[in-house]
Amino acid sequence: THQDTDQPCNLLTYQQRGWCRAELLAKVCGSGWEEIYLVYGEEKLQVEPAPRSFLGNSIFVFEGDFSNPLDKEQLMMPVL
Repeated sequence: THQDTDQPCNLLTYQQRGWCRAELLAKVCGSGWEEIYLVYGEEKLQVEPAPRSFLGNSIFVFEGDFSNPLDKEQLMMPVL
């Protein structure tokens, strides 16, 4: 559960959130597709490389969900 919104917080919702997509795009632009990991678990964490299929759709920043639509405008220049 997301701490601020009390909404579900999982891999699917991470991929849908606009700011999370912006974070992934920044990582890919900075150092490429390598060394992006998914972390699972509560008590014992499991770490595995993120599959390329996960990353492919996640970098479409402006197709993501934003709680404040004006955030898209704030991201326009940095993304360009």
